[in-house]
Amino acid sequence: MLKPKMQLLCLMTSALLLGGCQAHTDKARHEENKPSEMKASQLPKTRALQDPFTREFLTSVKEVKKGYYPFQSKTKKYTMNFPVNAVISELDYEQTNTQSEFISAGISYADKSSASLDLTYDGGVMNADIKDELDYLKGKLQENVSFTKVELNGRTLYWTPTYLNDSYYAYAGYVHPADGNGGVEMIYFSRCGKGNETCHNPNVEKKVQTNFYQLIETIKFKNPKD
Repeated sequence: MLKPKMQLLCLMTSALLLGGCQAHTDKARHEENKPSEMKASQLPKTRALQDPFTREFLTSVKEVKKGYYPFQSKTKKYTMNFPVNAVISELDYEQTNTQSEFISAGISYADKSSASLDLTYDGGVMNADIKDELDYLKGKLQENVSFTKVELNGRTLYWTPTYLNDSYYAYAGYVHPADGNGGVEMIYFSRCGKGNETCHNPNVEKKVQTNFYQLIETIKFKNPKD
């Protein structure tokens, strides 16, 4: 028979073990829940998760990379990394079933800089139409840009710097699956500085380009043959 002190020690050890397991289970359950199914008070204090509309697109509270959450289009046709401090405009949002979608978002960065992001998905585009899509994008930009082509894993990316006005750095791109239908157009722009400050800082421009590319290269398509 166990002595009273030994019994108490066993009970305390069991309680600690059970408590640790329960805490681990609660944490795992918290991480598995979709952000849209959770209360704002349960979520990290980032702009993306604290905005009710934006968190409808986020599939986890866990960052897939520092500063980015996993994002899924409401068309269910593509995913990407989404900045933790970005907010999607509900007013500007448009969707037609699984065939098309327009998203406009504002992004804040830790260094106090900001950017705007426009995403357009068109599920009716076939690979044979890519030249027409790029020509359409050139028309939208009102500039005869030259796209850089990048072959990624299972998809092809076209991107280019572009011009809005002397106060913005801007980049545009188009990505489509290597085999299948659909494609996403991205336009990304960031103000150079305060007031009428013009864009003549190569270091800042390089950073804006990096931020743009870190977004567009993560776009991946789901069931593009459907």
